[in-house]
Amino acid sequence: MSEWLSHCASPGWPCQPTYAAAAMSAGVELSAERRARARRAGGFVLLAVAIATASALSWRWFVEYHRNVVDDALISMVYARRLATGDGLVFNPGERVEGYTNFLWTVTLAPVYWLARLFRGDFVDWCVGASVIVSAIDLALVGLIARRLWGDRLLPLALALGWCVLDNSYTVWAMMALESHFVALWVLATLALWTSTLRHREALTGLCLAAVPMARPDGALFVGAFALSEGLHALLPLANGDRPLARLRLGALVRVGAVAATLFVAYFAWRWRYYGWPFPNTYYLKLGSSSFDGTRRGIEYLKGFFDERADLPWLALLVVPFLKNPTLRTLALWVGAHLAYVAKVGGDFYPGHRFLVQVIPALGILVGHVVFALGDLARRPRVARLLARASARRALTTLTALYLAGALSQLWSVGLRRGPLALEIRAWRHKVDEQRRYMSWLRGHSSPDEHICVGDVGSAGLYANLRVIDYYGVIDAHVAHQDTPTLGRGKAGHEKTADVDYVLSRRPKYIKWGYLPGVFWEHGYYFDTAIPMDVGMLGLWVRDDLRGRGQVDEAHSFRFGETRYEGWSASGIAFEAWPTNRPAPHQMGITYAEGWFVSSFHPTLGDRATGRLKSAPFSLVGDRILLMVAGGHDPDLLRVSLFVDGERRFSETGARSETMGRREWDVSAFKGREAELEVVDEAVGSWGHIIVDDVVQWVASR
Repeated sequence: MSEWLSHCASPGWPCQPTYAAAAMSAGVELSAERRARARRAGGFVLLAVAIATASALSWRWFVEYHRNVVDDALISMVYARRLATGDGLVFNPGERVEGYTNFLWTVTLAPVYWLARLFRGDFVDWCVGASVIVSAIDLALVGLIARRLWGDRLLPLALALGWCVLDNSYTVWAMMALESHFVALWVLATLALWTSTLRHREALTGLCLAAVPMARPDGALFVGAFALSEGLHALLPLANGDRPLARLRLGALVRVGAVAATLFVAYFAWRWRYYGWPFPNTYYLKLGSSSFDGTRRGIEYLKGFFDERADLPWLALLVVPFLKNPTLRTLALWVGAHLAYVAKVGGDFYPGHRFLVQVIPALGILVGHVVFALGDLARRPRVARLLARASARRALTTLTALYLAGALSQLWSVGLRRGPLALEIRAWRHKVDEQRRYMSWLRGHSSPDEHICVGDVGSAGLYANLRVIDYYGVIDAHVAHQDTPTLGRGKAGHEKTADVDYVLSRRPKYIKWGYLPGVFWEHGYYFDTAIPMDVGMLGLWVRDDLRGRGQVDEAHSFRFGETRYEGWSASGIAFEAWPTNRPAPHQMGITYAEGWFVSSFHPTLGDRATGRLKSAPFSLVGDRILLMVAGGHDPDLLRVSLFVDGERRFSETGARSETMGRREWDVSAFKGREAELEVVDEAVGSWGHIIVDDVVQWVASR
C-alpha cells in the first residue's frame, strides 16, 4: 500500500488524486479494523483472566478454611440432602419449617448431592465447586452486558471485572456456597436476555425474572426496579406521539411479566401450603416483633461496606446523568433499593457484607459506565480540541488508569485486612474445623433419630446427621414466632433463643454445652467429657438412660466427704490434702463439682506434686461404675483406675479441663469379685493434676 501511494505521488504517474485519497482511507479503515479486533481479543483475554483469577482465589480461600463453609450454608445443604433422599424440603424429617431463604439455590444443590455420591466426592466440596462456577458465570455475564454497553472499550471492562475479582467479599463468599452469587446470576441473566435478539427472549426473560425472588425473597426489589425502569422506557415514545412503538414495548413487557408472575405465584402458593406461613421462618426470627428497630445497626453495616471499598461505591453516583439507558437505570434502582432494604433490616453479623455481595457486579457495571462516559466526553469536539495533542490524551488516559488502579489496589489491601478472609477464614477456621470434627465424631456415637439442642444447626444436621432442636430458632417456628421487644439491637439472627422448659419438653438426647444455660443433673442428664482430645470439644450433656432402669448401691459407693475412708493409703505428696471441697490456691475454678472431692493439685506445689491414692479392697456388686473426672489428660501418668483381683481393668483420665464429666465402666462381668480403686498423678508439667468425685456402683433392675 505504501509503495502504491508513493507511485501515485511521483511526477508523471497517471492517477487521479481521488485514487490516492481512497487508498489512504482504506488504509485507515484497515488499521481501525485491526485495532478493533485487537480490542475484542483483549476483552476476551481480560474476561478469561478475571474468571480464572477469581475462581483460583475462591478455591484457595476454601482450602485455607480447611475445606469448610459457614453454618448457614450447611443448613441449605441439609435441606438439599433431605430433598434428594426423599424426605422432602425439610431439615428434620416430618417437621415442615422453612429455615432457608434461598429456595432455588437449595433445590439446585439436591442434584449436586447425587453427583457427589455418584463420583464418591464430598458433598460440601461439590457445593463449593458449584458456587464458584456460578460466580464465574456472573463475571461472564458482566462481560456480555459490558460489551453491549461499551463495545470494545477495555478500561471500563477492566474496572467492572477488577472490582469483582479484587473484592475480598466477592471471592470469599463465592466459596461459602451461599446464594448471593446465584441471585446476581439471575439478575444479570434477566438483563442479558432482555437486551438480546433471541427468538424467545420474552419467555426466557420472564423465567429469569421469576427466578430472582425465588433465589432470595428480597430479589423482589429487582423485579420492582426492572418493572419501573422498563415501564418508563416503554412509555417514553408517547412523549413523541409514537403510540405503535409504545404499544410494542408495553406488549413485550406484559408478556415478560405474565411469565414471571405465573411461575412465581405457583411457587408461592406451593410453599405457603407446604410450610403453612406466607414468609420464611427466618423472616419471623429476624424481623418478627411488634417493635423491631434495626436501622442503626443496618446503617453501620452499610458504612462498613463503603469504608472497605475505597471511593468505588461513591463513583457509582456519577452514573445518574446516564440513566436514560434502561439497563443502567434498572441496576441503579435495584442497588439503591437493596441498600435501603439492608439498612432497614439491620444487616448481618458475618464479616464481608454477604447481604451486599450480590450487588457488587451491578456496582462494577455502573462505575464502569462512568469511566466509559468520561471517555466519550473526551471525544466530543470541544473537549477534543483541548486535548488535541496526543501527549495530552495519553496523559489523561494514564492518570485515569492510575487512579482506578490505585482504587482497586486499595480495595484489595483493605479487604485482606478487614474483609472475611481475615475476620472469618483466618480468625475462625480452627474453630469451624473443630466443630466439624466434633459433629463427625458424634455421628459415630449416636443414632439419626436422636435429637440434639444446639446453635450451629447446619453442622449438627449435615455432619452428625441428628435431628436438631435449634437454640436460635432458624429451623424452629416456636422460637422464631416469639415477640422480642428489643429485636434489631443485638446480634442479627441471634436475638431470639429457646428457653430451658421448651427444650427439655422435647427431651433431646444431647444438649451441646455452651448454648442452653443451666445445669441439668436434676433433669436427668449427665455431662460427658469422654470425647477424644483431637476433637477439641469440652463435652456435652447427655440424657441419662440409666435412670429408671436401676439404682445406685450407696453402701458400696464412694461419695467423698470431710472424713477420709478407712483403709485408703496415699504415697507421695500430691494427695496430702485429700479430700477437699474447694480449689487449691492458684487453681482454676472447678465446674460441676459438688461437695467434697479428690484433687492432686497441691496447695503449694500445684502441678509439680506427684503421688498415688489407693482405696481399700471392696466388692463389686453393681453392673456399672459411674465416676466424675476432671483435670489433665495423660492416660499413663494421670489416671483413675480400677483393679480387679490385682489386675488393672479400667482407666480414665481428664480432658485438660476443670469441668467434671461423668465416665462409665461396665463391670457386670466382674460382679462378686474384689476390686481396688487407684488415683495416680505422676505428671509434673502444665495440667499435671487429676480430680475425681462420686465413684458409685449402679445396679440394674431385674
